[in-house]
Amino acid sequence: MSQSAFDFRKIENPSGSQRSEQLFRASASAFASLTRPTKLDIQQFEELSDALYDRVSDEAKRYVAAILASNAHAPAAVIRRLANEAPAIAAPVLAQSPALAPAALVALIARHGDGHARVIAKRADLDPAIRALVALLIRDAQTAETVAAQPAPDATAQKQRLVASADDVRTALRATMASNKEPAILPPNPAPSREKLLARLMPTALSGRQDFFRTALADVLDVPFSATARIVEENGATNLLFALRVLAYPVAEAFMIAACLNPGRYLSTHTIHHFAERYEALTLQAARDWLDDFRASAFDEAGGDRTPAMPAATDVANQPLPLFRQAG
Repeated sequence: MSQSAFDFRKIENPSGSQRSEQLFRASASAFASLTRPTKLDIQQFEELSDALYDRVSDEAKRYVAAILASNAHAPAAVIRRLANEAPAIAAPVLAQSPALAPAALVALIARHGDGHARVIAKRADLDPAIRALVALLIRDAQTAETVAAQPAPDATAQKQRLVASADDVRTALRATMASNKEPAILPPNPAPSREKLLARLMPTALSGRQDFFRTALADVLDVPFSATARIVEENGATNLLFALRVLAYPVAEAFMIAACLNPGRYLSTHTIHHFAERYEALTLQAARDWLDDFRASAFDEAGGDRTPAMPAATDVANQPLPLFRQAG
């Protein structure tokens, strides 16, 4: 039995007078003092931290985050819990922890928005692609703040253009098609609501399961499942650009989805800026026209069947997924 493991277990059995807060701090300090912790040390610290975590104050969590920030041996589960706290608590691990891989950083940005992104941007070893993504997200947040500070009605008009709701898009699409006596691009009574369908796109993209994402995309665009292959395949980048634009995603969120689907395409700052420039230059009207043509073609190929085809193997539409917090 190693001396480090013995000392660590002594902390794990406090007397009745010791409080959870003191034990949480002491265990983190003891773990950080180990130059070469054993697997047993790491496991014990992880289990103890998990048991105490919900019973300690934010100040204690902030202290432990600072203690473990640069520790290469810190349990990944403990770092993840700390990283998902508010930026005031999570900042040390967000900015320094080697336990947070690039994929984990992108997931944290997607889940928590520009507050976490600003802290992650301070990492010295941050991947250039993620740094460019952070810059886009921060710019979106600053634009939204500027619009919110403007007097009405100018602020209202600009905010509607920046953060178009699904209802606004649906109404505009119907109005556009009414003069041509064509059916609306989107059904009049979608079920479940388009807002819920939109909320599934980001987490399904982050899941790495392309069939999940394609199912959510087929639902929200009202197209056959088979047609979504032309949007998500690697040579379908232009179709994906149009699809995300018609859904009125901010550029940072649109890029995040595109990068999850085609990670090999966006490996440099140049390619990220190129995506942002193309996306922002694309008008909503052009995206609507694309969707109209795409849907007509898709249903023609499907033999006129207007029911989106779901994968037969699994009911992916009903899979529980985490909610993505919309920025803005």
